[in-house]
Amino acid sequence: MVNFILHTIILLGLFACVYQDIKDRMIHVLWFVVIFSATISVNYVFANNWFDTLLSLIFLGVNVSVLFVYISLKNKKITNILETHLGLGDILFFIAVIPLFSVRNFVLFFILGMFVSMTLHLLFNRFQKHLTIPLAGYLSLFLISILSYSFISSNYSLLKTDLL
Repeated sequence: MVNFILHTIILLGLFACVYQDIKDRMIHVLWFVVIFSATISVNYVFANNWFDTLLSLIFLGVNVSVLFVYISLKNKKITNILETHLGLGDILFFIAVIPLFSVRNFVLFFILGMFVSMTLHLLFNRFQKHLTIPLAGYLSLFLISILSYSFISSNYSLLKTDLL
């Protein structure tokens, strides 16, 4: 029952992220708090795996840092990537969902999520009025599909079963 309630909360938060990010290119911070609270609860109740959460945060930090250095070198000046290349909501989204994954599954989600987001953006680009990519929205759609499969096949857990 707890599993169902937590997954429902996460899914509702993810649907809200999809809607708001695609519609307005902004997501209210409340949804990140709701998702993060639920994913922390899932981690605590079902896995209690904080070391993987820490490693995933380090992985995310390294990726954002490398992007910052790359963009700054490319522009030949220090560039705030949050204003030009990556939204704060995208980073908050990753932080909010990290507790849901083992470190291997998070790396896989990160890489596959980028490919899925790129593909969705290329498919829907001509129908959108904004030029920016709703990364958190597309990643939310991807995570909704993963969580739906995970919940339907009840013997599978993103925290305990490594896909790699």
